[in-house]
Order: sequence, then structure tokens, then C-alpha cells
Amino acid sequence: MSLRRVVFAAMTPQRAIQKESLALDGDASGGGKVMQPGDPAHACRLPKPRWRGVFTILMSPFGGDGSLSLGGLRAQVDFARACGVQGVVFPGVASESYTLSDAERQRGVEAVVEQASGQLPVLAGVTASSGPHAAALARHAAQTGADGAMVMAPALLRLEDADLRAYFDSVAGASGLPLILQSFTPPIGAPLSVAQITRLVCEVPNIRYVKQEVPPTPHNVSALLDLLGQAIEGIFGGAGGLHALEELRRGACGTMPGVHLAPAAEAMWDAFIRGDDQLASEVHRTILPAVNRSLLLGPRFAKSVLVRRGVLTSAATRVPSPHPNTHDDEELERILKDLQSYWPASE
Repeated sequence: MSLRRVVFAAMTPQRAIQKESLALDGDASGGGKVMQPGDPAHACRLPKPRWRGVFTILMSPFGGDGSLSLGGLRAQVDFARACGVQGVVFPGVASESYTLSDAERQRGVEAVVEQASGQLPVLAGVTASSGPHAAALARHAAQTGADGAMVMAPALLRLEDADLRAYFDSVAGASGLPLILQSFTPPIGAPLSVAQITRLVCEVPNIRYVKQEVPPTPHNVSALLDLLGQAIEGIFGGAGGLHALEELRRGACGTMPGVHLAPAAEAMWDAFIRGDDQLASEVHRTILPAVNRSLLLGPRFAKSVLVRRGVLTSAATRVPSPHPNTHDDEELERILKDLQSYWPASE
């Protein structure tokens, strides 16, 4: 059975009618049309998404006793707002969410929503090991005032399609929030195929966005957009921003980098939506060493940047990661120098 036949067999009749004419004029190979600056739709191939741009992932700041610092979370919200980003996310993979207790996750979401004060959309990460567990986190997020919920399939369970639908249905039913379906790599994530994601979008109406982080991410963004058309509001790129600009060119409606990259990521987005592809490329090239460093050292690098800029007071992590040596400190200095011009003037 071809990908298209699998996809359309999974649709409800109402949504199949909506999308059939849109999906058939592309193919699922991920080739897709590459948007060019100057194209009126180049910033997002989908009509009027409620969320677009830079939605930055907040780090989980830990105090000297190892506890979650709510003050550190609030400081990051203020910093993200000063950078001009379009939204914040907590907790995500980069937030070391898998090391947080439910109480910490809930207190953290409460602090972020309160500090955002309705000025920034807040997306709450609610991924859990079972449907009831994720549903409870999503219900709390909705009651707290979060604007949406981001959720991955359980990483430890390889669910069949019916079980995947039940898992996402439970999250949607418990919260009523718009959902961002996140597809992430093992061992932390459960990667979903383009066909699986498409079926879930068609079957679970609350899934309005996808955060695609399974390589090759640009090609998967294209494939999803070709298949889903207007049945979804947008596709966000992730993976630390490694391929952010190409994802945007292919029609992604935004990107979700760590908050330590918020100033430069926002500068790249601003240049992109203004049609200045040369400047957007220059900014993205400036970001890449920091992205690579984050992949090498994990959240400790992101927190080290934030400490150096006065946003956080500690770079402590719960995830084991290499402790910086002299060479790491030198690389950090180089990266900070390159990113300096994008940092908010008030910092």
C-alpha cells in the first residue's frame, strides 16, 4: 500500500475532502517546493497560523541544592521577551524534562505562565510514559493558563497506530488545548514516520502543529506540508536550529531553539520574513557554532551562555555532561563574541 493510500484511508471523510486536492500535487519524497524570499507565502506555506516565528525552549535552572529555580525560569521569560521572540516552551527536551518530577514540571509551568502575563504564548511540554500521565500534565497546563501543549509519543513504548491515537486522544480530551506533536530521535524521543504523523493529524483534531526533529528534518518538513496542506496550522523545526533556515525556506512556520540562542534566532527570523535571505544566511552561519557546541556539551553549554550574560546564576545540570576545560572556555568566548551584536541592548 502506498503512503498516500495509507494516509487517506486514515482520514475521516470530512477531512479527506478538505485535503485530497492539496496533497495530490506534491509527493511524499520530501522534495517539496523551496520557498524563495519575495514569495508572499515564503514565511509559512499555511494560511494564518496562530503561532509562527521563534518559540524558544527554556532551560531548567537548578539552585545550589539541586532544586528547580523558579526565579531562574522567570528570568528566562523576561530575557526571551526582551529578545522579541514569539513564544516560549517549557519543559522541552533541552529543559531536561525527563529529570523533573511532576511537581517540578507543574510548578515550572505555573511560574512561566505567570511571568509571561499573556504577553507571550506559553507552550507546556506534557510528554509522559502513558496516556493518563500525559493527560494529567496537559489538564494542569490548561488549568494554569498555558496556550498550548507539546507532546511526544512515549519513548519507552513502541506503540501501534491505534495505541498512538489513544495516547494523543487522551491528551487532547483532557486539556482541550491545541497540541504540537513532537517527533524526536531516540533514546529520549519516539520518532514517528511521515505517514504516522499524517494519520494522527487527520484523526486527532487538536493536533494543530508538528515539531519535526527526525532527520532529515528539512525533507520531512516538505513531505508533511505536501501531504497535509491546510489540515494543519504549521510545522516547527527543532534540533537546536541546526537546519532552521532551510526548514523555513521549505515552508516551516517557525523554529524552536534553546533560549540561549534567542537573540540571534530572532534576528534570523526577522531577516527571513523581510525577504533578506543573505542576512538570514549570515545570522544562521553565526548561530551554527553555538548549535554544535550545544550538541557536544548538552544543556550545560546553554546554561553557561546564560550565566555569562547574567540571565542565570548557575550552569548546573542534572544530565551528566562534560565539565568545561580551558579549551571549552576559549570556544565559549569565541561564540559569545560572535553572538554579541544580537544580544538585547539592555543586557
